[in-house]
Amino acid sequence: MRHRTYFSVLLITLLALIAAVVAMNALVDPLDVYRIVRKEGFNSVKSSYIPFARLAKPSQIERGQYERLGIGSSRMLMGVPVENAAWAQYGKGFNAGIQGADLVQIRDLFEHAVVVSRVKSVLIDLDLFMFNAWMPSGEYPYPVAHLDETPRVRFVRERDTASLLLFSPSIAWASIETLRKQDKKKDKVMIDGTTNPAKELQQVLKDGYEVRFRQFEDRMVRTGWSICKDNRYAFERGSVNKLQVFRAILQTAKDHQVDVKFFIPPVHVRLLEMMQEAGLDPYADEMKRKLLAEISAVYGSDTKNVALWDFSGYHHYAQEAVPQQLGVAMQWYLDASHFSQALGQKMLDVMFAAPHAEKDFGVQLSAGNLDSVLAAQHAEQRAFQQTHPIMSRDLHERAAAILRDKKINGTACGKTE
Repeated sequence: MRHRTYFSVLLITLLALIAAVVAMNALVDPLDVYRIVRKEGFNSVKSSYIPFARLAKPSQIERGQYERLGIGSSRMLMGVPVENAAWAQYGKGFNAGIQGADLVQIRDLFEHAVVVSRVKSVLIDLDLFMFNAWMPSGEYPYPVAHLDETPRVRFVRERDTASLLLFSPSIAWASIETLRKQDKKKDKVMIDGTTNPAKELQQVLKDGYEVRFRQFEDRMVRTGWSICKDNRYAFERGSVNKLQVFRAILQTAKDHQVDVKFFIPPVHVRLLEMMQEAGLDPYADEMKRKLLAEISAVYGSDTKNVALWDFSGYHHYAQEAVPQQLGVAMQWYLDASHFSQALGQKMLDVMFAAPHAEKDFGVQLSAGNLDSVLAAQHAEQRAFQQTHPIMSRDLHERAAAILRDKKINGTACGKTE
């Protein structure tokens, strides 16, 4: 009898502990999914959110029932504000950008959104690194809905998601950390999914712009565009075809009447110079041509619900001077790869035809204007190099040094296919 009583007490204690963990995770809500309560000083600052963003965002999309979404990489996450009057015409919005997201994960998250929400408008950022078939890639690491989802599969997905959000020890620890760290200075992510611009700026000012620029420039040359020691690039190899992934996104958007706008981001000229030294300019041009071909293949001549915008190039924003002293803020950039939300606002105004949109910033690409756009961009590049010869030389030399080291110490990617 004593053993039975002991077992009963142990079982009740265990169940009570599990119930307490579930209640804590649901109420504290460290990933901002349930939103049962959001109280300043208790759980309004989601200080543990960033490491779990990939887990959180599918559930946030489903529970939020948003009509417009931004999906993409850290450039979307950090640079594209949801609060924009021109884009707001589509309804309630959310930024589903994720640090390091590749094209396959963007496809999976978009498909999930189509299945579980009321999305009408989607904005997706595209970058050269997303289309290199030699770069590591993989399906979305957490449960997401697919177009062929059955009721049984949906039940399993929702069960597994709830287990991760409510029962896992890592989320319980995230809840505890959230309770401990309610300092607004630690508020990294806004309620609309966008990173906190004030927090980002504070970190950049602390690090210094020159340090940040060099970090991202060197990283992109070393592993960002290609992990291979010979810096190889290909849109497809063997069974891997990144353009097929892009076509799947297009087909899903067309089949479900979702207005989709893609944009090529406005990276800083310093990164463009290093990209040229890395021998990737021809691939950047080819990418734009191939993207237009895919759009034409899926949509034909009826392209009113799809657009490809190009904000790259040597325009005046991309030439913003990089402060060499600490404490001086840039207006348009956080580093060589990430633009500020101030510039993101201007991009949204252009893409969604705000009355006050800037006329000479960004261009909607088409088969009819691509050659002239590319010619103009290359002319601007040559003009920049002529007027900034020392800066251009230094950037090319630094990129060349990284490539030499990469050739010795980089990843051997095997035979080309």
